[in-house]
Formats: sequence, structure tokens, C-alpha cells
Amino acid sequence: MAAHIVFGPSGNQYFDKLPLYGKFPYPKFGRIVSDPTTIQQTIIPELKRWFPAGRYTTSKRGKSYEYRWKTDTGFEFDLMSYEQDVKGFESSTLGWAWFDEPPPLPIFKATVARMRRGGVIVITATPLVGSSWMYGPHHHAPGR
Repeated sequence: MAAHIVFGPSGNQYFDKLPLYGKFPYPKFGRIVSDPTTIQQTIIPELKRWFPAGRYTTSKRGKSYEYRWKTDTGFEFDLMSYEQDVKGFESSTLGWAWFDEPPPLPIFKATVARMRRGGVIVITATPLVGSSWMYGPHHHAPGR
């Protein structure tokens, strides 16, 4: 999903026919959030596999991993950890966010608030401990 949003049509019939991937209508800044080990051992290597070589740059910006990513299509995104303070999630206007595993409710709410001009939030997860807020009587995103 992230590669198709950021780089557009790829020849994949499942993505290319959906307007979200050809003409992304939201801000071109996104965020991927997971635990620190998954960021370093899984997400970063997979992004490098999915993204075309030479079409993006990364910077650490004081972190121990490649934190900020910029593409030649004008998209940028950062990689953040659930261990970071919720204040760090309240600074940018986002157009998309991908949570790998259910986020803590305060981080989710801060991210929803960053979608000031609309956006897409995806959660890939096996919901277990700490994700009970995703279920229950409300069955909708907090703040809607």
C-alpha cells in the first residue's frame, strides 16, 4: 500500500485501477508506526525491497534508524515508535498513516487529529493485549 501511494501506478492491476493510488488526494506526508525492533528488522528492509532504487532518500535525524524518507514523487514520511511520547505525534499534517499492530489510543487519537485535510489510516494487526479500545460499544474511530 505505501509503495503504491508514494510511487503511483506500477502495472499491478489491483492497485492501478483505484484512484487513491494514481491521484492521491491528501497531503503527501505520511507516517509508519510500529515497535522499535520491527521498524529496524522488518519495516526498513521491506521498504527498501518495495521502493525503486534511486527514487528515495533517507535520513536519521538523530535517531538510530532511517527516520525520514523522501521520494522523487514529492512524498515524505517518517517512521515512529510506539515508545515515543505522544507529543511527538502531534506536530505534522498527515495524508496517510500505517500502524503496524494496534496503536495505544492516545497515539491513535493524535494521528487522527493530524489528518486535518483528510487522509487514510491503515492498521495491520493481530489485535491482542492493549487494543480493546478498537472494539466495544463505539465501533468507530474516536473523535468522529
